[in-house]
Amino acid sequence: MHIRKYDFDYSRRKMMQNVALGLGGGVLAPVWPTIAATGEVTKAYPDEVTSIEVNTKGKIKVGDEITAANVEHVKHLLDPIFYKQVSELGRKFKIRAPTKNISEMFPHAYMEATLKNYGKAKFDETGNVVEAATGGPWIGGNPFPDIKTGDEGIANLTLSWGRHDLSQYAVRDFDINPDGTPAYTYDFYWTELNATARTGKEKYFKNKTDMLRYQSVFFTSPQEQAGASFLVPWYYDQRKFPDIYGYLP
Repeated sequence: MHIRKYDFDYSRRKMMQNVALGLGGGVLAPVWPTIAATGEVTKAYPDEVTSIEVNTKGKIKVGDEITAANVEHVKHLLDPIFYKQVSELGRKFKIRAPTKNISEMFPHAYMEATLKNYGKAKFDETGNVVEAATGGPWIGGNPFPDIKTGDEGIANLTLSWGRHDLSQYAVRDFDINPDGTPAYTYDFYWTELNATARTGKEKYFKNKTDMLRYQSVFFTSPQEQAGASFLVPWYYDQRKFPDIYGYLP
């Protein structure tokens, strides 16, 4: 007989408890110290988190296709609209093996900066993320990888959207009429350059310590929009510029 140490759904309860207590999201061990030591996440969680077979008590395995016929077995893992799309609207998806090697989840430079700067971020009295030792703008990587609060989560997303110092994306945008037919189609490049919170050798882009990023859009089609562009400057402390961003409390 094999007696499991952790019962079904133990991790969900434990993670909720840890987050409520401000202890981060690890279950068996702190997540980021474990990643730094091992290069992967499995030692921070029991099998029910890293194995779909264990999580569903053998009803679903890697490679299975999820349809309306078996979606009930993974309902507890899906958000309501995703579940509705599969159970009622014909959506299907396949189960793939989990990614456990943390180096495959982030760009290399961003990952290295996150590990190097772990524990060095804090919020100052104005609510901005700063390097704790100097009080200056954040120095790169994920500032709060072992997230404990909603504010930390927002900061993690906002300080480096693309996880690169410079990111550029080719986008085709469809604007849809109320009846579902396409109204307009645009092709454009979305470009963002981080001035601070950088991971490269240049700590701050041209010493622009008052800026977080510059974000631009360049339209290439249709013909009547081709050549149009705009630039949005993101200041590090946006509350100093209400005329640009509107009122920020």
